[in-house]
Amino acid sequence: QAFDAVHLEDQALAAVAPVASRLQQVALRFDVGSAELPRREARSFAEAAAALLELAAIARTAGLALDVDIVGHTDGSGSEGTNVRLSRARAEWVLSALEARGVRDLALSVTGVGASRPLRPEQTDVDKAQNRSVTFHVRAPAGER
Repeated sequence: QAFDAVHLEDQALAAVAPVASRLQQVALRFDVGSAELPRREARSFAEAAAALLELAAIARTAGLALDVDIVGHTDGSGSEGTNVRLSRARAEWVLSALEARGVRDLALSVTGVGASRPLRPEQTDVDKAQNRSVTFHVRAPAGER
């Protein structure tokens, strides 16, 4: 029987989907004005790190390239410039902590979007707290399906 690379790639992508979905549901919450993840987020951080390690193992086994963008967010308080810098610093903090945990086999990038892409409309203080976060976006690079 002929080697079916497309079928293997489809299987790999099918294996990636639930793990990527689980990772993309993680939102690491930060305190006002802080770029350091608070201790109360240790469990969520551990879940994100575990999902990333699992994605790396699947990708490595299947020869599949995956990009993961670590996206920092802020609430709408403060100037746009300050918020973009703070959101990027949050994403960079998470990247450094993930690398220290051994997450190295994926193409990880950081983006700071400030308050331009809120996770929730800011109608309450709880909404603002939800927006002070780092999220993850997983994708196959151009050329991959």
